[in-house]
Amino acid sequence: MFRLILGIVLMVVSVIVMIFMLQDPAGQPALADLFKDLHCGAGETVRQTVSTGGGSPVTVNGRGVFYACVNDAGTARDITDKVALTIGLGFATPFILGLLLLLSGIFGMVRGAARRAAGDMDTIGQPLVFQTGGPGRTTTVVTIQGGDIGQADLPQDAARVVQQMLDSMSGFAPTQGGDLTARLEEIKEALDKGLISQEEYDRLRRRILDDPNPS
Repeated sequence: MFRLILGIVLMVVSVIVMIFMLQDPAGQPALADLFKDLHCGAGETVRQTVSTGGGSPVTVNGRGVFYACVNDAGTARDITDKVALTIGLGFATPFILGLLLLLSGIFGMVRGAARRAAGDMDTIGQPLVFQTGGPGRTTTVVTIQGGDIGQADLPQDAARVVQQMLDSMSGFAPTQGGDLTARLEEIKEALDKGLISQEEYDRLRRRILDDPNPS
């Protein structure tokens, strides 16, 4: 948020700087001193003239603005191109920096929102689909946040998702009717792969040991 605000401030400052630099140096001593120090020599002063004929890289309200360094003898030396470059840099430097900070702030907010959304998903956890039972009697249990829900108790949309997980084998499904060792090895493999937490592993292990020979 800080970068976002700072970027906007710098972009506003760039506009203010440009407006200030387009003023007549005769009425702005600070501006006259700036242009004199940058572009004029000793004994010269800065003079601004406005022409309706154009032809100047600096244009204000459709009129060409010219700048010159004038010495004590009244001889003028054109510095319009140099002043135009100074005005351009005075505007572009804070504007570009502000734009970069603004974009960085926006991207940071988007990434932060994405991380928060991912964090919310992580608190829910990845559903674990677990099938128990033997031939003719299979029970599908969905484990979410440490709680078990039977597939039959799920809403229709959720049940369809669970079935898709079973069909694609993207969840964890211990061997139907398998022997005790195979079933224990499968949940250990799921734990090692990070598919289930230690708490879920302990609960599933107790369930298998409590019912080692499902009928």
